[in-house]
Amino acid sequence: NLLLANALLEAGSAAFEHALDESLRLYDLLGQPRHRYSALTRRAAILLLRGELDAADAAIEDAADLGSSIREPDAENVRMSQRLELVRARNRPAELLAFAEAAAEHWTGAPIHAHAIAAGFSARADDLRAAGRHAAVVADLGSWRADRSYLWSVGVRELAVAAIALDDRPVCEALLADLVPIAGTCGVNG
Repeated sequence: NLLLANALLEAGSAAFEHALDESLRLYDLLGQPRHRYSALTRRAAILLLRGELDAADAAIEDAADLGSSIREPDAENVRMSQRLELVRARNRPAELLAFAEAAAEHWTGAPIHAHAIAAGFSARADDLRAAGRHAAVVADLGSWRADRSYLWSVGVRELAVAAIALDDRPVCEALLADLVPIAGTCGVNG
């Protein structure tokens, strides 16, 4: 049911929620820590989609705490990915800038992603100097085209935000050329 929920969400169908609920109900019945962790992270994602930001914040931290206690190897990455959307949705300048720096520190193994996020979040906070600095790092590392991981779409979104704020027309045009072929599609991370 979890894969069905993802497929329905990618197709833009509201029916994803029923399939997800069924999957999470099964996880709850199993009662295993890893299943509880998976259920908590997905419930946090639903709260984010609904715009219930305070509840999402608490759910993200609950999931991260459980993930840490069971030594889930990807728990901190999941936490950061969900916090990214929470901070973006809140759109508070100080929080955006703090997250920009946290992203650059956290995703050291994916520096293009890290600096694209930092560029976009800095631009959202109206710190164009920092946005330009992070965007330059992305360019120096070979551009967004050098990273085609599951992180790509979020990094490209934030790089586009920075390029628009910086009025960097060549990057805007190149991003547009890369994105036109996938316009009208939707990708879901896990």
